Amino acid sequence: SQMNTINITAGSDHLDASTIQFDNTGGQLISGVTAEHMSSGGVELVWSLSSNGKVLSATAGVGGAKVIELTLSAVADASGNLQGQVLTQLLRPLDHPSSNTLFGRLPITAIDIDGTKAQVGTFELTMKDGLNPNIVSTLGVALDEQNLSATPLTGTGTLAATAGSDSVVPVKFATPGQPALSSNGVPV
Repeated sequence: SQMNTINITAGSDHLDASTIQFDNTGGQLISGVTAEHMSSGGVELVWSLSSNGKVLSATAGVGGAKVIELTLSAVADASGNLQGQVLTQLLRPLDHPSSNTLFGRLPITAIDIDGTKAQVGTFELTMKDGLNPNIVSTLGVALDEQNLSATPLTGTGTLAATAGSDSVVPVKFATPGQPALSSNGVPV
């Protein structure tokens, strides 16, 4: 999780800290984050906003596991300005199909003590992919066919990898660049 601070400046009246919320006027917040087509495990995120407008969350599909949650809170200073906080919790890995950075603009507003809505500001959410998978060690196999008899030659090698921040799909060996193998002149 990460905590970010945002400041909202009061106009002629003090702002009420309890009114800070994500602004979903006309459904634009939810349609905006949905248009980003973020996904987790290949499943597109479904976004929702709490009834008080303070918690924006996304699940992997309808009714799926919660992937991300953003929670707003604020305190007022002596001048009536708000110091807001956005607690961002990433609960599951996000897919990064074309970029290692995902981005979203989240509108935030508050209301002053006489009921006037503050000008909508924007919290910019940027999520960068974490560590990439990495092969950390290999131990190859060398077989000498001069020792081949009626018993086949066998050998075992090892490959160790770290997963990084996302899960690792099965390891595959690239075929380009591998030597062509044959047995008694017949390709293997």
